[in-house]
Amino acid sequence: MATSWPPFNVDGNAVDFTHLVPWSLGCPIVPAVSGVPGELLIGVRYSCHCFTDHYADGVSEPPLLWMDHKQRRVFCRQRYAWSKNLPAILAALPSAKVEQTHEGRNYVRFVTVDPDQPRYGVFFTLKRNREEGHHLSLFVESAYCDPDPNPTAGQVRFKVLAAKVFQNQPISFKGRR
Repeated sequence: MATSWPPFNVDGNAVDFTHLVPWSLGCPIVPAVSGVPGELLIGVRYSCHCFTDHYADGVSEPPLLWMDHKQRRVFCRQRYAWSKNLPAILAALPSAKVEQTHEGRNYVRFVTVDPDQPRYGVFFTLKRNREEGHHLSLFVESAYCDPDPNPTAGQVRFKVLAAKVFQNQPISFKGRR
């Protein structure tokens, strides 16, 4: 599960990515669900999209260039600042509701991290993972404040989602009221 970010400097200072190291999240399954452990252990990892943004020739600062495989991105000071909230947001998932994006393979948790900004969306995938001592794998694909987020397909309690993914069962999302 190891992901280490390469050293990166902004304005001559090393960027601290320690808040984005992979970690394990315990998700108690209460009430008990037949065939599901009482606590699911979830491996959490992050994409660089949590602290980078789209690269635009002639607009983005070249010293802040970040390569995501073959895709050029640019380090974003604002996304980086917001990313410091991610461990706490994810730690609260077991007692939260999440929403399914219309893509169907992603989920999102919206929270307020800055009262002067739109809601912060944490977009992630959740999959079965029998390796490395985890039951599931949660990968944060992106996280940012979006003034006009796309509507979602509905919401569900995260612990219900985790149990269903563990059991490889379909998930029923309740529409917004």
